[in-house]
Amino acid sequence: MAFINWGEETPEQLKARKEMEERAMFEQMSYSAAMAAAAAAAGSGGIKKPSELIESVDWLTVAPGGEGSLDHDYENFDSWTTGVGETVIADVERLMIESTSASAHVHSDFAYSDLTIELRNKVDGQWTTVWSRRLVNPNYPGDDSEDFFMDGIDVVFPAIEAVNAIRVSSTPGSDQTYHDWGSDSTLFKFYK
Repeated sequence: MAFINWGEETPEQLKARKEMEERAMFEQMSYSAAMAAAAAAAGSGGIKKPSELIESVDWLTVAPGGEGSLDHDYENFDSWTTGVGETVIADVERLMIESTSASAHVHSDFAYSDLTIELRNKVDGQWTTVWSRRLVNPNYPGDDSEDFFMDGIDVVFPAIEAVNAIRVSSTPGSDQTYHDWGSDSTLFKFYK
């Protein structure tokens, strides 16, 4: 950070420093989580992925009753939370996503966006982040990043007792980070 004039930063320098510090914290947390997961896998002889399919949920069925950011809808959005359903998916330990078009990209005026998928536990009302990824825009400033397709996401996490909602978000949002979620059936497959 040699370019920052400590103590006399301009607003642009303060913003740049804040973004770098946030990026460093996010990367440190991601690294720590990866190391903890690797240690757990090594100690247990490897993590077995839960393979019993509990429920397959179609985004086009659950998303329209939800809400999101700005004036966007469930097809193109920065953040969208499905409606909180009465249907409960019990003891979820794994999520897989199947989609032919659902994607995300960072628009030209952003250097990156942190993408997350969270699941809501009906029992305590708490949200658990089960997937995250920092999507970097190598074309910043000037052009959008390449598309990141959601198909093939496959994550294992500590069991969530009773899932009844899904939240997909981006921080910062880049005026519709997510695209084409209404073009096909994006399936959230839950396993135990």
